[in-house]
Parts: sequence; C-alpha cells; structure tokens
Amino acid sequence: MVSPPSGTLRTWLRRQQWRWTLRRAGVTSVAGSVLLLGLSQLHIPELPRWQWGVLDGLLLVVVAWAAWLGGSPERLLPRIAQRDYALAEALRTELELASAPSGNELHEQFREQHRQQLESALQNSRNRCFPRWHLPWLIVVVVQGVLVFSLLHGVPNFRQLAALVSTPPEIPQTYRLLFPAYLKRPPEVFPTLPDSLEVPQGSRLEITLLTAPPSDDESSFSAAVEFRPLRWLAGSGRWSASLTLENSGTLRLDWRGQIVEIQVRPDEPPLLVVTWPSLPHIFDMSTLPVDLLAEDDHALKQIVLHYRIASNGRSYREIVQSFEDRFSSHQELFEWSLSASALRAGDNVTAWVEASDQDTLHGPHVTRSGEFTFVVESQREFHEAVLRRLRTVSRRLRELVNVLDLRDLPDTEAEEQRILGILLDLAADAPYDPLLSEQLRGFIKELRRQLRHYQQQREQVAPKS
Repeated sequence: MVSPPSGTLRTWLRRQQWRWTLRRAGVTSVAGSVLLLGLSQLHIPELPRWQWGVLDGLLLVVVAWAAWLGGSPERLLPRIAQRDYALAEALRTELELASAPSGNELHEQFREQHRQQLESALQNSRNRCFPRWHLPWLIVVVVQGVLVFSLLHGVPNFRQLAALVSTPPEIPQTYRLLFPAYLKRPPEVFPTLPDSLEVPQGSRLEITLLTAPPSDDESSFSAAVEFRPLRWLAGSGRWSASLTLENSGTLRLDWRGQIVEIQVRPDEPPLLVVTWPSLPHIFDMSTLPVDLLAEDDHALKQIVLHYRIASNGRSYREIVQSFEDRFSSHQELFEWSLSASALRAGDNVTAWVEASDQDTLHGPHVTRSGEFTFVVESQREFHEAVLRRLRTVSRRLRELVNVLDLRDLPDTEAEEQRILGILLDLAADAPYDPLLSEQLRGFIKELRRQLRHYQQQREQVAPKS
C-alpha cells in the first residue's frame, strides 16, 4: 500500500473508511441473512412468504443506512488504534501536519521524514488493519440467493422435514374403554392401543395424557357417516379426550403416528325357537307344552307369551321368564295352562312368543316367533259327546245280538260298519278325554270284542238258513 500525498490524506482515509464500512456491512448482512434464512425455514414466526421477503428487504436497507452513517475518516482512527496504536497516532500526526500552514525548511524535512515512516508503517500493517471486503459480500449474495429461491419455490422447511424423518415424541398416556351399563362389564385399561379394536356399540373410549398434546395435533375419528376431531380438555395436570363409539371407523392418533381400526359390534336381537304342540283337540282345561329356546349375544331380559282372541280382538300376555342376572341362553318346556288364562270354549286364538334383551341404550331388541292358531273346545261337552257315542254303540250292538235268534237273519253288514266306525272314533278320542274313567276306556275295547264275536256268530248261523 503506497502512502498518500499529504494533501489527499483525508480523501484517502475516507476511501479506506468506506472499505472498512463495506466489510462491516458485509459481515452484518451475512449474519442477518443467515438468521433470516434459518427463521424462515423454522417458520418462527408463522408468516406468509411475501412478508419474509419484506423483512429481507428491510434488512438490506438498514445495513446500507448504517454504513452511510459510519462513513467518516475520524471514525476510522479509533478502529485502527484497536489493532495498531502506533499507526493510528502516525495517521493522526500526518492529518495535523497536513492541516498546518507551510513552515521553514526544517519543518518540511520533518514532514517528509514523517511521511516516509508512515509509508513504512502502512506497508507492514495493510493486511492486518485493512482486511478485504469482497468475501463477506460474496457470501451475502449466496445466502440471499438461497433465501429468495426458497421463498419463491416453497422449499420444505426444517419443521416439515423433521416431521417426515423424526419419530413422534413419547407422551405418557392411558386408554380406558367403558362399556354400556346393561352389559355389566368392568372397564378395560390399555397402556397403548392395538392397531385394531372390536367393541360393543355405545362403548366409550377415554384417552388421558400426562403432558400437553402438541399444538398442531390433528388426532381424529372418521367413519363413513361422520368425522370428529379429538377435543382435549385440561384439568388436574392432565389432558383428556373421549369418544362414544356408535359406528365402525378409523381412529388417528396424530401425536403417536398411529392408526387404529375400530370395529363397532351392534347388539343383535335375540335368537328365538318355539315348537308348538300338535294336538287334535285343545280344551279350555288343557295344558299346552310349548318348547322354548332363546339366545342373545349379551343378556336376555324377558320371554313373554302373547295371545289374541279373534272374537273381541283383545290381546293378552303371560310372562314365561324374566331375567335379572346375566343370562345369554335359556331353554324351557313351558306348560301353558288354558284354565288359568282368559280363554273360553269356542274362542279362536292366535298365539306367539316374544324374547327381548337388556339393551337399554338402543333397545330393547325384540324377536317374535311364528303364530300358532287354534280353537278352544269345551272339555265337558267333548266328554259328554264321548259318553253319548258309547251309549249309542252299546244299544246298537245289543240290537244286533238279538237278531241272531231269528230264523230269517237280516243283512247287518252295513250296521256293523257304522258301529265299527264309531268305535274307532271313540278309541281315537278317548286318550284326549281326561274325564273318561279307566272302566269306560276298557268298555270301548269290550264293545269291539263283542262286535267281533257277533260277526263270528253271524257267519256260523248264516249257512243254516
């Protein structure tokens, strides 16, 4: 570096001041640009791209303004003194000598000697006191290019990249599954949820976190007919959210990066199988055996017999079985006593059975059996009709026996067939007449024996005639 002439020392110092200022401005711009680039990539704060561009422009304006304010030769000497005090003093002396009026020859010799010493000092200190200013601005150009490119083209920021490659934070958590009250099942607690879960309809899932969920948490439950984000409630140092599960769907736990498939199982109606009796006669004093089988996926509540009388349209019900405890299956041969019911002889009746479950949330669900239709007969009238036929058969059979003594035996085969038909009907109806005594049941067999005896005697007598 060549020492400047004395008359132009202030101009030279101003030029050196600008070189120093440009370097300081370059370093400041590098630091500001790097900081602005980092903040934009981290989205701190959350700003649109155009606002980041405005901040970048303001940064450059502020740096240029500060450089312009600092462009004074007097401000350069203190900075040089921090690095080389002797050089700063020599420059200050040269400025004073240059501003002083011309003197005698001795004074000029001193000024020339001082200028030579200053040139030697500048030659030794130029790299240390006057560093290059081009490198910082080259770095500024590169950083500003990266910043402008990221703002224009939307390069993924560090937060987005971290979300892609990093594992979700570990948050202490518990899960509790509450079942509908009618199931009478204790809650189930999970430290972590499995990837698939099957629950009864109406169950409630409670999620508790011991630390606050992330501010950008997007956990939610989605089904075919609904979408529900998890709503966190803070209390007692905990954060909780709950879901009532009515439909199958997908639970997304955003802070864990987990997807849980939840299958909701609705409460099915009971299964009911009823076998009605097959009887030729049903009397007002009869007891009908009804075979019942009822099953439910959770718990039965009641099995009820219903019947309706056609003549008046009124319906009646009788409780077959009622369940207080948890019974999912029941089988029974129910004895339906018609004498204790509202049925009377001559009624045309339609009967059916219903089974219900204990679903108090969406039910109860009821299953109805097929209908059974019958006509109620009078047991006393049926018994009297049997007795009348017995007396009729007995009288006609005596009349047949009396004709065996006649010389001209009439043809009695038609009468015999009529008597045999009545006896067969009596043999078929007798088991269904509980009022018929054992003696009379035996008397029917005796009458058939007498009829066969008569037929044998008639065959023996017929040839003689």
